[in-house]
Amino acid sequence: MAEQTGREEGQQVRRRRVRLGLTVRQVAAATGVDEAFVRALEEGTPGRRAPSPGYELAWRRTVERFLDRAETKVARGLRWDATTSSPSTSGAHPRLPTPDGGETDPRIAHVAVQPVPVVDPGLGRAYARLRLGTVLALASSVVVLGVWAGHLIRYRQSQPVPGPDPIEVQVRVQVPQQLVVAVDGAVVLDRKVGRGERLRWVAREDVSVDAVDPFGLRVTYAGQTVQPRGHRNRPRRMVFVAAAEGGP
Repeated sequence: MAEQTGREEGQQVRRRRVRLGLTVRQVAAATGVDEAFVRALEEGTPGRRAPSPGYELAWRRTVERFLDRAETKVARGLRWDATTSSPSTSGAHPRLPTPDGGETDPRIAHVAVQPVPVVDPGLGRAYARLRLGTVLALASSVVVLGVWAGHLIRYRQSQPVPGPDPIEVQVRVQVPQQLVVAVDGAVVLDRKVGRGERLRWVAREDVSVDAVDPFGLRVTYAGQTVQPRGHRNRPRRMVFVAAAEGGP
């Protein structure tokens, strides 16, 4: 049924073209539609020559609008004046018989000098709305991403920067002696310590220990025993920091 309907519509298009005295090539040149599609349209198989159903619909409407315009101009007695390139009126022209038994104006081919747009105006407006919607959606996405990035930056800036882990130094006195201890630059101990005393300090930056005999102390830093360097019975300073431990 669909094929029969397509053939009948194609025959109607062909009769209109022949009645106007136009060739398939003239219709294709005037409309910008592929010549093979015009032939397929008259044969009732336009889908075989169109890239997609959308193109088939647009090209079919373009051909039909062209035929409508041509028939309207003939009905008004217009002809195309090649000297002025504009339509003009004239008296009655002799009519010539067509192959299907009708009559036509011998100069009707000149009506098709101005091509008809191939794209349907309705489709063009739909494409324009689609492009506008796409642009607005992209713009909205950019704005949302910008706002989100701003909030993320402000949140990170508001968070406190973590400092280094606290420094913990423990001392067990094995030989009585004079000790001077400074925690983060401030002296917290300056006296003689006795055998067996246990001392502990916690700092954020550094701990320095000045000992008369560092070998007479058992020092623990971050849970590990520190062995003094140098000679016995010689005053030394031991400095402990977050990144590394200092020695005499």
